Amino acid sequence: MTGSEIGIKAKEEPGIAVLIPAYNPDAALPELVDRLRTAGVTGMVVIDDGSQAGSAPFFDRLKGKAVLLRHPANLGKGAALRTGFRHVLEAMPGASGLVTADADGQHAVDDILRIRDALAGSPDRLILGVRSFPASIPLRSRFGNLVTRRLFQLMTGRDVRDTQTGLRGIPRRMLPAFLELKGDRYEYEMNMLVTAVLGRSPVEQVGIATIYIDQNRASSFRPLVDSARIYFLFLKFVLSSLLAFAIDTLVFLLVYYLLVRSPLVGILCSRAVSALVNFLVNRNLVFGSRKGYVPSGLQYGGLLAAYGLIKLLSSVCGLGIVAAKIIAETLLFIVSYLVQRDFIFTREAFPADGAQRPA
Repeated sequence: MTGSEIGIKAKEEPGIAVLIPAYNPDAALPELVDRLRTAGVTGMVVIDDGSQAGSAPFFDRLKGKAVLLRHPANLGKGAALRTGFRHVLEAMPGASGLVTADADGQHAVDDILRIRDALAGSPDRLILGVRSFPASIPLRSRFGNLVTRRLFQLMTGRDVRDTQTGLRGIPRRMLPAFLELKGDRYEYEMNMLVTAVLGRSPVEQVGIATIYIDQNRASSFRPLVDSARIYFLFLKFVLSSLLAFAIDTLVFLLVYYLLVRSPLVGILCSRAVSALVNFLVNRNLVFGSRKGYVPSGLQYGGLLAAYGLIKLLSSVCGLGIVAAKIIAETLLFIVSYLVQRDFIFTREAFPADGAQRPA
């Protein structure tokens, strides 16, 4: 376990813990902890993610009020969340879940309590505190949320109104699976959300206040670098498909022009090679599925669909064989993604009571 622990122990163990990752916080952090304690919240855990010395006075004000876990260096929000998850699992056996909140004062106490109560009422659900994005919100935040919302909907088929919210209620049973996820920075929260949705976990969206202090200048979110990390899952599928398409087309052309001028034979050979590459990459690197290998009948169905489309486009529409293949494969790319996302590479459901998943 990374980090050290000071402050109170978990003797005030709650039914639901409150987890606050912090990097270079200001007075907003101890003020938030004080307001939460006044509201009756116990069992708070704060992670100092390698903050600079100037933040020490604000962490000192937490003594006797919250468990403080420290990273010796800045490891990122994802790493801080994992440290907190591990602490709750190991040191707070009575906690049925936890609420994550930001340390910069942009989550209202009433909203944190609302998420906590929603989790207590629906302990099997992932609870998201979703913000609205009116015109008064900084443009980069509105645009970033719109893009990630639509990409997430494309990836998962689920419309989540605020994919980047840091205010979340997480059942204990999800924590072991979340500890296995990769990503040390903001992309980790997206990976959590994707894992929950692909695992068919119910997700409840609760409206919260949209608070941006000083145009969100205190945020450590780096628009270009962190956005690229967040979008990487979808990018992996696109790159995987492009790789398979390139291999498929190359093999098809070699067979069609050098061996036998038959679209069916060309597709049989090219699909046998490219489908294997695409399957292995998507199963192991894109969707991270643990399911067994897909029956060959599914691949055969895709092969027949490709052959039928190519014949239709080349004969009825008068297209050349190469152009017909490119158009057919583009259409099949969309269908392939939806089938793989919703049927083939879905993740296993989360176990009850936080039990470890089978390997």
